[in-house]
Amino acid sequence: MLKSRTIVKGAALIGAVLTGVLMLDWNGLLSTFGLRHAESADNPNVSLRRLSPGILSIALESGWASAAGLTLQKDGTIVVGATTRVPASDKNLGVVLRLTSNGRLANPAVTLLVDAETIVSGISTALDGAIMVVGYGASGSLSATRHFRLARLLPDGVLDPAFGRHGMTWANMRSSLIWWLGDAAHALALQGDGRIVVTGSAVYPLGPLSQAAYCATARFNQDGRLDGSFADKGRVLTLLPGKTSCGGIAVFVAPDGGLIVAGNAYAEGVRGARSIVVLRYLPSGAPDPHFGRDGVAELEMAAHAQGAALDSQGRIVVVGTEASRRLFVTRFDSHGNVDQSFGVRGTVSLHDASVPQGLRAVALQQDGKIVAVGTVGWHSSGRAPESGKRDQIVVVRVDPNGALDQSFAGGGLLLMASPRYLWGGHGIAIQPDGKLLIVGHTVEEAENGTLSRSAVVLVRLRPDGTPDLDFGSGVDTP
Repeated sequence: MLKSRTIVKGAALIGAVLTGVLMLDWNGLLSTFGLRHAESADNPNVSLRRLSPGILSIALESGWASAAGLTLQKDGTIVVGATTRVPASDKNLGVVLRLTSNGRLANPAVTLLVDAETIVSGISTALDGAIMVVGYGASGSLSATRHFRLARLLPDGVLDPAFGRHGMTWANMRSSLIWWLGDAAHALALQGDGRIVVTGSAVYPLGPLSQAAYCATARFNQDGRLDGSFADKGRVLTLLPGKTSCGGIAVFVAPDGGLIVAGNAYAEGVRGARSIVVLRYLPSGAPDPHFGRDGVAELEMAAHAQGAALDSQGRIVVVGTEASRRLFVTRFDSHGNVDQSFGVRGTVSLHDASVPQGLRAVALQQDGKIVAVGTVGWHSSGRAPESGKRDQIVVVRVDPNGALDQSFAGGGLLLMASPRYLWGGHGIAIQPDGKLLIVGHTVEEAENGTLSRSAVVLVRLRPDGTPDLDFGSGVDTP
């Protein structure tokens, strides 16, 4: 059975005092006294360049930015969740970027979420056009103390004053009494009734010098308060038998109101004890006894999940990296079994390489085809990239049975390399006309081979995998 653990109110209050944050109500909003909320005047300057036909670069004045994902509004507006680093304060700040459907800056083009340490990890659009952003950040003067962070913006990109405190709210998952351990939210899903579900991880001490994590999921009401009817006053912490750590990377709302979390689990110090997991909860937050084994589906393999999607048949598609050197796609059926009709025994493993690589995000076409995006190659900011190991954007499209789609990019696998830039894919969205929007990062090399500015890269491909030459037409090209 799934294991869960909660911390009493008094212990949580001690943790709040240690971080210098006053919590008015553990079951509702977390007041952020001492943190100045962002005003429109605080929004950083943004510039747009066309790197090549169909490929745009969005740079912020700090000189460093990286996208976490993107979503589309009903009018075609492209919305990107990103993090920018401010060198002067050595602080990460969360921002939302907006572009028109033809690749021009919208108004406003950038919105700063809060003037406090924030890393954005996911973004989605509600039925009413509101923009929901999830991430994590410090809750007070001690920057190591992280909590779930959630923001809502109105359809025009302005923070919604009716949500939380100035458009932002937090949640402390209460996994540990130790102040330097924290939470990290990685994904969100929106229920039809307006409630918001967020998943990620919550760290706890495994021993005197080690730590591990729970799969942590929380549900919020429309006003930003934790939903007291869900699990333990809005939160559920989960571990798997035989595993010491668990972390959610994606969450979905099933048609019956159940919640599905995809993620990773492993046992600290046990070689090979890694699993791709899917957890299913009843609407109440209790494990679903009719899914998998006591609410959990598990695929043991030396792999790491980074993205997931839920198809129209209730099947869960998970993508990531296998042994750091192969791209992988796997699928679970709606009952929690590894889908043996997909790929080879439920998994597609492809593109062996001598450099690290992985798929980070996945989207499903209306015809059932699976499109995933990620990065091939690796570099560090401390050295110039080696020849033949430059970061490239990789896009994979497979048929519903797991076979590479030969009609896409001449074989189902597209590698996008640049002689000038290092880049990688972080998120993907499919437009109603079938075109693919890919967001990620791009790093420019200086003349001496070192790495300089980092920006958000946005690519639009036609359904066959060729660049959309009309995207961003008229934008200045360097």
